[in-house]
Amino acid sequence: MNEGIECVTFDEGQGRPIVFVHGNVSTHAVWKGVVASLMGEFRCISYDLRGHGATPLPDERFELDALVADLERLRNRLGLERVDLVAHSLGGIITTAYARQYPERVRSLSLLATPAFRTAQAMERAVALVETVRGGGLVPTLRGMASTWYREEFSSRHPDALERRLAEIIALDEETVLKSMELTAASEIGPWLESLEIPVLILTGEFAVGCDASTAGLMHERVAGSKLIVFEGLKNGILTEIPHVVAEKIRGFVSAT
Repeated sequence: MNEGIECVTFDEGQGRPIVFVHGNVSTHAVWKGVVASLMGEFRCISYDLRGHGATPLPDERFELDALVADLERLRNRLGLERVDLVAHSLGGIITTAYARQYPERVRSLSLLATPAFRTAQAMERAVALVETVRGGGLVPTLRGMASTWYREEFSSRHPDALERRLAEIIALDEETVLKSMELTAASEIGPWLESLEIPVLILTGEFAVGCDASTAGLMHERVAGSKLIVFEGLKNGILTEIPHVVAEKIRGFVSAT
């Protein structure tokens, strides 16, 4: 049985515990704005996935079962009986798999811009992106994709936002990022959603790549009793553009469960 590794953890605030799981090309820092809004009434626990930020990749494994085991090890190490999970992108894949394996340990699940129900063509494009990064480099490739992250008006008002994001990317290990992108490209949580019997929030930007409004609607239909929130006009960068609004939606959902 995979016992996972000990991920570097950041524990802020007091109260009901929420564990935040970041996605591709990120670290725990992506949750900074959301955590700042919630830590006054919740215990906000974020961590760096294996191979990201301050957490090492000791055995070169970046597979879904290992990432699920890492999350379970974190829960056990912190002595948390049940947790609310909030996840973005790849983090949503990890936490959905975790909730299927350990349903009794999850109080609620919030899936932010999490890909699902992708067509064969969409998955092929995700694989092709990995090859583009291998050939052209991580930062040059992602710089060219910035228009898929933020609205044009946001980028115009906050020209430093992209540069800060790229600086975070430069600090990441490129091979680990490629592993995470490959895992995301190969994973499909759609068939798992109907088995979830916990409160689920599905939240995304209207034009988020991999989880746009129509995709989020499909997810909502498959999860009985789920709550759906779509931010009109936004893309994948909701944690950068409107972290306080995202935090307010999470607060309302978690508090009601």
